[in-house]
Amino acid sequence: MRPLLKLAQIAVLLLFLAAARPAMALNCSAWVGPTMNFGIVNMLAGGTRDAQAPITYNCYGEWNRDLTVLLCISIQPDQGSGSYDPRHIASGNSRLAFNMYQDAARTMTVGSVDSGGSYSPIKIVRTVRANRTETWDVDVYGRIKTAGQEGLPAGTYTSNETGGWSMKLSYMEIASGTTAECSSPQMTHTPFGTFHIQAKIENACRIDSASDLNFGTVHGPTTERVDGASAFAVTCNTASYRLGMGDGLHADGTTRRMRGPAGTIAYELYSNPQRTQRWGSRAYNDDVGGMGNGRSQSWTVYGRVPAQAVPGPGEYADTVIITLSY
Repeated sequence: MRPLLKLAQIAVLLLFLAAARPAMALNCSAWVGPTMNFGIVNMLAGGTRDAQAPITYNCYGEWNRDLTVLLCISIQPDQGSGSYDPRHIASGNSRLAFNMYQDAARTMTVGSVDSGGSYSPIKIVRTVRANRTETWDVDVYGRIKTAGQEGLPAGTYTSNETGGWSMKLSYMEIASGTTAECSSPQMTHTPFGTFHIQAKIENACRIDSASDLNFGTVHGPTTERVDGASAFAVTCNTASYRLGMGDGLHADGTTRRMRGPAGTIAYELYSNPQRTQRWGSRAYNDDVGGMGNGRSQSWTVYGRVPAQAVPGPGEYADTVIITLSY
């Protein structure tokens, strides 16, 4: 009888231990990954600049059954403006607009459960297997639109300057095969971290356009000088820049010349309407300086053909290179 009694005692003990194991509550958390770095951005190049970075999240469910879990990842609006679209990073007092999106096509702004439905959070449904910690990543897609921001000065723009955006993970168990909304009052909300966003705007300039300088038609010998003018436009986001004019394709020393069927005709280019300041290419000597502001700036070139003997009828032309230095 003693062996039977011992077996009965062991069976009771094992049943007691099994019944005493508590159920584990669903628990989820999230954290941000590496910096979303847009790299070096030329704001005058037009178009957009993209970057992306992951958010990592995990869940631990119950030990004895799989769970279906709804997770919603929220990114709050700008602290200063309260805006979801756009958001901003900054360099000093200069603010660079950008945004974060849920999709690679950059059509769905990442919002929050607190937005009132106008900007939705990232919504995910996952299966958490029994007695397992499940970990996943979700990418957030960033985009800078350069249009309208060409005037921003060069510098490193970061989220540190704006305070970033608080982030929140909301989650709850749902019945398998059913749908639920991120606005559900049954959600558990867990704040976590903030993205570090960075972009470096480089110094940049461009020549937007240039028109021909046409002296028109001259009848007979040029016994009087002939004047003309043309314009070109540049855009720079630099504090300063220099504009130089080459001597052309047919110059004799520093005397510019147009070539035609019977020879050459001398002419000159000037930076002032009185035509007293020759426009050349020697830095800080006969070139011209400007101050950039990110907007298109127009410059006038003043031309003159002095009185001279004409070698013969025909069309006379030259090509001059404009050099933009910054």
